[in-house]
Amino acid sequence: SSNMFRRFAFMAPSSGSKLCVMTANICVFPAGLRNRPLGTQTLISVLVTAAAFLVLIRPSLLTCFAMSLVLPVIIAFLAGIPLARFAGILLQQTIKGYDDFKRERIGLFLEFIKQSNCDVICVQECFESWLWPSGHAAALIEGAMAAGFHCSAPTADFSTWSGMNSGLLILSKIPILRSSEHVFRSQFLLERFAVKRVALCCDLEGGLQIVTCHLTPEAENCGPIRWAGRLIEETRRGQAEELSLLLRQVPGGVILAGDLNLSLQFQDGKVLPSPRAEEILKLLKDRAGLTEMCTACGDRDGLASFR
Repeated sequence: SSNMFRRFAFMAPSSGSKLCVMTANICVFPAGLRNRPLGTQTLISVLVTAAAFLVLIRPSLLTCFAMSLVLPVIIAFLAGIPLARFAGILLQQTIKGYDDFKRERIGLFLEFIKQSNCDVICVQECFESWLWPSGHAAALIEGAMAAGFHCSAPTADFSTWSGMNSGLLILSKIPILRSSEHVFRSQFLLERFAVKRVALCCDLEGGLQIVTCHLTPEAENCGPIRWAGRLIEETRRGQAEELSLLLRQVPGGVILAGDLNLSLQFQDGKVLPSPRAEEILKLLKDRAGLTEMCTACGDRDGLASFR
């Protein structure tokens, strides 16, 4: 399931007191914006846009042969992604009446965190969009602040031509001194029209650093664009290398709590990442000195502990 909560108890380096950190992918997309059908929607939209361009412009076969081949593709590519997003919204919201109870889930998640006794909560996939504003992220932030949490939200920048931001949030009962975003240079081309891939970093009072992120998923989870598996895996590794470098440069103690898209499997109480995901974990361990909590620590009543 992508809607997973993991909680860990840490000993804070400065005070020695216990600190409970939770990471949660809540899978809240604005309106009908979902990534899995994006490849199919984009392909159809690009073909429709290109055909419409050729019908309207009617370039001369002799004098504009090159333009008739190249320009429609460029225009279709630039216009096709927003058209695909709009078509997804129209189909799922208007024709199908699609509703996955996002507002209700935000309310339930707020009730959950109020009862969880967590000090820090890292959230992934709470998206906002300029194409179809939803207010889900704002509702979560407002509710969390009313419950006594400080909040570090992503910037107002959205990914090019798509509409969605990074979907990351860090909620903390410990005061947040500073926060920053690291935009990954390694991004798969089609994702530039979908999700802004970043690492969100916070300095907490007391000297602890919290980092959350949402890496590109493995090719097998990318729907119709899985054909670009090699490029997707190169992108994932590039993001992991950038993340390792970022974590290595952070002074003091650091906790990475995010969605690394490890394609986890759960068998007999054990957490088993995919072989390709193990490469990502090894890279983070070797280059950033991280200890991977899910497989390294025992699980007692849903709370893994680490000193």
